[in-house]
Amino acid sequence: MASCANGGNTKSKISGDKSDAAPEVADKEKRSSALSIWDYRIKENDGKSFPVVEADIWEYRFVFDGDEMSPPGSYDGQWIDYKPDFTYDYGKNTTVEGSGKYHYSLDDSLLLMIDDDASKNPVQYETKFAGDVMVLVGNTEYGSNPYQMKLERVPDATYKK
Repeated sequence: MASCANGGNTKSKISGDKSDAAPEVADKEKRSSALSIWDYRIKENDGKSFPVVEADIWEYRFVFDGDEMSPPGSYDGQWIDYKPDFTYDYGKNTTVEGSGKYHYSLDDSLLLMIDDDASKNPVQYETKFAGDVMVLVGNTEYGSNPYQMKLERVPDATYKK
């Protein structure tokens, strides 16, 4: 479920599932730029992470791809787990499907995500929190602007077995 807004259909943008998506080729310049920005931001905040993002696991509920909202239940079991070391895993049910690195900025509420799969472009989202709900709103930096997602916090034990 991680690095959304990579080319292909919405399901592939969220989960990395490329079964019905066209092959992707990441923009090397964007990826290089994102890695430099990630490195700078980690150093800038002395490697401090934020529990608001990393506590528990986030399960996807709804995704808006710029044209339509996903039907209820279409993302059941798909999750992303942000960790204190600025890495994340994502998957479906108990299967890890991918990983990457992220940086969350508390000052401007931006979440930068860089998938370990070099065929995926980086993404950046504005975040909004309300209790155990996180909404990700894409921005223009890496082309994720049409996307919005609603995620809900679930206990770590839900998918980590």
